[in-house]
Amino acid sequence: MMFLLIIWIICGLIASSVASSKGHNPGVWFLIGAIFGIFGLVAVMLLDNRKDQQNVEAHDANQQTDVNDTRECPYCAERIKKKAKICRYCGSVVEPLVTDDTPQRLSPAELTRERILRKAEQLGVAAEPLQPDDAVRFTHKGQTHDFFILKRANEFLDSLEDE
Repeated sequence: MMFLLIIWIICGLIASSVASSKGHNPGVWFLIGAIFGIFGLVAVMLLDNRKDQQNVEAHDANQQTDVNDTRECPYCAERIKKKAKICRYCGSVVEPLVTDDTPQRLSPAELTRERILRKAEQLGVAAEPLQPDDAVRFTHKGQTHDFFILKRANEFLDSLEDE
């Protein structure tokens, strides 16, 4: 009787190990192997391999997003990101590819500066953007005003509106 108990426990351990390697619940398969013995081992051997299926599905999902976000390098034909400026494989300088479905995003400072430039245009004030992105130059009544803080530039335009 003790011999059968040891065989059942060994069958349970083998079943749980195989089930775990295939991505299934090892605790459930330990019980199945321990209760059904050799039949539990046969059943666990017939299980599908969930880990392979999950890896294939994850790889397919990554491939799909990679294809949408990449293009072919015109020099070496390797897949590179659409926004790449230099090919990571051959080192060639390539023009970044920007399509209609990938809009360029402006930083908050750039958005604020664009709004201020439009406001200056509406007021008839000559304006030009400066570097860095949060700087602007106004020319009003022959005088040049450089602003490196957009809040101050906006206050200047507000004072011109009040005139």
